[in-house]
Amino acid sequence: MFLSETSIARGLTSTKAQINQEMTEHSPNLYGICEAYVDADYKLKNLEPSNRSAEISKLMKECNFFTPITHLFWACFLMKIGLINYIPGADINMRARDRLAVYFHLKPRSQKIYEEFRDK
Repeated sequence: MFLSETSIARGLTSTKAQINQEMTEHSPNLYGICEAYVDADYKLKNLEPSNRSAEISKLMKECNFFTPITHLFWACFLMKIGLINYIPGADINMRARDRLAVYFHLKPRSQKIYEEFRDK
């Protein structure tokens, strides 16, 4: 979820969130986070990695697969708080629509990754 949130800039006074498309599609932090995760996993298990680069690559694909789902989650959450006017003056429904747009924009990438995993 952190990776998908790094591409969103928002403030309570603006009517919508600003979405950085480049960071949405190609997070500059993805490799570093996946590398640290794999290393920490092996350290916790007290094991030596057998194929570290392949595991990092697989984890990166999994992160890219799930990124659109976080935007879908936030769209649903924003629609819910939009109904109760939780933040007066902010167009929460616009933010929800923006999140849905990002979800549908990234969904084909997830479909492609799913097909790659399925066909292995």
